[in-house]
Amino acid sequence: FSLAFDAATISAAPAAEDPTEALLRRGAELRRQDRHDEALDLFRKAHAISPSGRTFAQMGLAEFSLKAYVDAEAHLAAALADASPWITKNRAVLEQALADVRGHVATVTIVGPAGTDVAVNGKPVGKLPLSEPLHVAEGSLRIEGTAPEHQPATLDLTLAGGKDFKA
Repeated sequence: FSLAFDAATISAAPAAEDPTEALLRRGAELRRQDRHDEALDLFRKAHAISPSGRTFAQMGLAEFSLKAYVDAEAHLAAALADASPWITKNRAVLEQALADVRGHVATVTIVGPAGTDVAVNGKPVGKLPLSEPLHVAEGSLRIEGTAPEHQPATLDLTLAGGKDFKA
């Protein structure tokens, strides 16, 4: 018993699509349909399989559409730190998207007694001194600080995007 294969038949057989590429392609289709939540989920899955500047970029663009500005800023900045051909080809668009996103993000430097526990909008962010300013979405913000031997402090702010604040 002998098996003979036609070379044309073998080469015509569909190659298995790379799972990351399939997720990115489907996510891009969903973004074109304004289904950004679903697209973001696929981009996150692609990133979990094979992290890259491209996956960061796609997550950042979807997050920008969803007005998740702080995440979008972090992911677009990470994408632009990559020198892959896809990033190089799309650099101008990504740089513009990052600039637009940053128009919706404020930076806040928080000062106070060393060791103060700080929470922003109820979410713990660390102890003072913080290693760097916080990046927060424009709008209302509540900063709470608690430290031994000090009275708890609360500060309510309304922040404009693209600005730096000291609290």
